[in-house]
Amino acid sequence: MSAVEVRRTLGAHGKEVIRRMSSFRMSEVAAR
Repeated sequence: MSAVEVRRTLGAHGKEVIRRMSSFRMSEVAAR
């Protein structure tokens, strides 16, 4: 994989990853 391809995939999945991370943090805080 070239650097450009990696950047494209990160750009496409970056928002989804951030969304999952934030929702995971929220649920973890709510569990406490």
